[in-house]
Amino acid sequence: GVFVADLDGGFTEVNDAGCQMLRYRREEIIGTTMKDLIPDFDVPRLERTSAALLQGDIHIDEWILKRRDGTYLPVEISMKILPGERWQGLVRDISARKDTDRASEAVAESATGSAQSSVDAVLRTFVLEAQFVADAEYAAVGIGGDVHYPIQRWVSVGLPPERAVLIGPSPPSVGLPGFVTIQDGAIRVADIRQHPAFAAFPPDHPLITSVLAVPLRSRSHVIGSLYLANKRGAVEFTVADERAIERIAERAGTIIETARLYQIEGLQRAWLQATIEQMPEGVVLVDATGAIQVENRAIQVFAHDTGQLDRVGLPERYDLRLPSGEPVPPGDRPRTRALIDGVTTRRRNLQLRHPDGRMVPMLVSAAPVFDAEGRPSGAVTIYQDISTIKELERLLKCDRRWRITR
Repeated sequence: GVFVADLDGGFTEVNDAGCQMLRYRREEIIGTTMKDLIPDFDVPRLERTSAALLQGDIHIDEWILKRRDGTYLPVEISMKILPGERWQGLVRDISARKDTDRASEAVAESATGSAQSSVDAVLRTFVLEAQFVADAEYAAVGIGGDVHYPIQRWVSVGLPPERAVLIGPSPPSVGLPGFVTIQDGAIRVADIRQHPAFAAFPPDHPLITSVLAVPLRSRSHVIGSLYLANKRGAVEFTVADERAIERIAERAGTIIETARLYQIEGLQRAWLQATIEQMPEGVVLVDATGAIQVENRAIQVFAHDTGQLDRVGLPERYDLRLPSGEPVPPGDRPRTRALIDGVTTRRRNLQLRHPDGRMVPMLVSAAPVFDAEGRPSGAVTIYQDISTIKELERLLKCDRRWRITR
């Protein structure tokens, strides 16, 4: 989507893609401001960004925009000030890519963590996806659990860590958790406290009203359940939410069972490699010494002898450059900073030199990885090709010049 606004933030132009993305008609967007489309907590960030843009900066980052129906859409926005004192934002829907990002987090944790953390990382990936799709305040997944057997694994998101500790690691297999497993079907209610299976909340548990619970199946057997609580902006979850979460549960059941199987058979690394090979982003995982353990095909096409050594003295396979074209200093490379300094880099705008000499614009992220005891055990780096965005910016610039000349 392409959005143009005056320096006060009032939208003056928007294309069809932008309208479709946010489910508004054009006349409903014109005259509103960026502040009308973002959550309240992002307003201070917008003010800081606006100040930087007025100084001539170009801003590329992720934001959350509010749709007409009250739901939220994760987007990537490239912002800058155009000649004539106009603000331009190129907006791209990244909801599909967010699923990949969550998978990347799971991959990073799986690469160097214990067998248990591997499966827990996979569980967290699906919980986060379900929470986003259904716009829920809380989400959780439980593996196992009925009136005879306790829940074996429980992963939740949305609760502050201190509150989660007070509540405990997992709920007992009574009440709703056990009921979903026995019923072998979805439960969708506006107020769980009115449901016959409700068995009261433990002390320190947050208030929960609307609930959507869907069983996870593998080979026709129920292996657990996916739970969502407190639909944002509505009294209860919708039928569409239920169908969407059932689709996620179908995928999750098979993948979780596969992850458990590979864990038991000691094939965790093979499963990890197969997972990241399917990712469109380039992924590189290194161990605590800096040696590459896993890299996918998306990044291997850029590998060549650069003649450089990294900060730990190992040959550098990837020629990473600053936007100016200068090589990134060894000590400032995102992977090195994650591995040695424990610094997380989020979506840094850099270039990667292809063996044929082409410079490809990339957003580079890197983070340290820790083992089950919290000790540094490696780092993960993710390279996202943004050539399409850069080309769109170039075409828009050419179009503006043509109009001015005309």
